[in-house]
Amino acid sequence: MKTQIRKQHTNVVAVQPQTTFPKEDRMKKQSSTLKLAILVAMVITMTLSAAAQDEVVGPPTPYQNPLQIALKEWYPANTSATVAGLYPGGLTFSNPNYVVFDGSNIWVSHTVAGGPNRIDKLQASDDKGIGSYTVGGTGGSAAYSGAFDGVNIWAPDHATGSSNVYRVRAADGVTTATCNLGSTNQTLMAAAFDGTSVWVSTFNGNVVKFNPNTCAVQCSVAASAGSRIYGLAFDGTNMWATAYDNNQVIKLNSSCGGTAISVPAGPVGIVWDGANLWTANNGASSISRITGGALGGTYAIGYQPSWIAYDGANVWATDASAGRVSKMSTSSPGPNPPSYQTCGSASSHPEQIAFDGAHMWVACYGTNQLGKI
Repeated sequence: MKTQIRKQHTNVVAVQPQTTFPKEDRMKKQSSTLKLAILVAMVITMTLSAAAQDEVVGPPTPYQNPLQIALKEWYPANTSATVAGLYPGGLTFSNPNYVVFDGSNIWVSHTVAGGPNRIDKLQASDDKGIGSYTVGGTGGSAAYSGAFDGVNIWAPDHATGSSNVYRVRAADGVTTATCNLGSTNQTLMAAAFDGTSVWVSTFNGNVVKFNPNTCAVQCSVAASAGSRIYGLAFDGTNMWATAYDNNQVIKLNSSCGGTAISVPAGPVGIVWDGANLWTANNGASSISRITGGALGGTYAIGYQPSWIAYDGANVWATDASAGRVSKMSTSSPGPNPPSYQTCGSASSHPEQIAFDGAHMWVACYGTNQLGKI
């Protein structure tokens, strides 16, 4: 009988969870749990570290691009690029031209006949249309989405003779200020943010730096007399601008003091990769690399590139005339890189291009679409 009772008690203990433990048992349990947590953390850390190392493309360099750690989706998916043309969900727009990424959303400006232009906001993760906003008030303003400063989208007005830059709050699309840069700075083109100030290029040959809070012009320079100024790129110290008609790239210090560097014909887009600048030379059908303030190499690509973007390993350039976008490795650049048709048509007329950390977005002016690679 005693043996039977003991067996029954053992069975009960085996199937019923204990609600209390002696002190020694609790300590052992906590120690085991802590060891297991440490082991799991070590495994996760090692896995993430290995994944981050796998993302680094090209030989090691002193510059560690933060994108290379974060982009776990991009490199595996990009072994063979595909371009999907899409309309933003729930939105209708025409002739898209400039695209900007704000960390979560894509902003694309589109032309409205008779003006003013509109800027649309899409959720980058699922292409969902969030809103469409009129920028510039009444009249024929041609506002382009130009740069993001962490809070606002800056939209220069490309209408002939205009000197206005619009500050659009990214949270809700409300235009909160109109900065007038003065009559000497007209027909505005691109915008860039240097962490403190906003810079704008103009078609009458000037580059302007102004305070984003007060709109006060801090400095302005005739960067390249007689030339339209297109692209802007900030390298952490200096602002760089492309002078299309004079075949130059202009290096500007914080006081707008400039130094010109000759490049092949018709530079439009310019981008900084953390170590080098890359220009899309529309008139010379090439891409150039600028290293240490000097022209470091030029690579023929077989068509006329306009705008350019960087993904952490490659530079991508659009060709409006052929409806294509090219991809060239920055670690092993060379002539005739692979290219892809945008938005399903040779007449898609791709304009600006932007990277969201996982995809390239291309504004297809000719087909009223966005290309998503």
